[in-house]
Amino acid sequence: MPARAGRSLSQWLELIETTALAIATSGSYARGDHVWNPHTGRAPAGILSVTIVGPELAIADAYATAAFAMGPELAPHWTARLDGYEAMTILVGETVFKTGGFPDE
Repeated sequence: MPARAGRSLSQWLELIETTALAIATSGSYARGDHVWNPHTGRAPAGILSVTIVGPELAIADAYATAAFAMGPELAPHWTARLDGYEAMTILVGETVFKTGGFPDE
């Protein structure tokens, strides 16, 4: 599963190969601004995507969407505390935060 780095479908940051994990990514690169921060009523700025890897797809998807909505200040800190799930958060300017167990190539 490719993790996208930016708004272009041709920009890939990482390729994750697995048969035992669920992978979910939330971002605005494919559908534009469609995830909103419920505290501000606006789409988050400064964050490109959040990818979550773990045992259950529905939970990984919910975590990815929630973290993306939190924005760049909170998402990396929140995902670092998820039990049983790993994360990669990509910010504008290509700053990347990965949790310690995020699968590498």
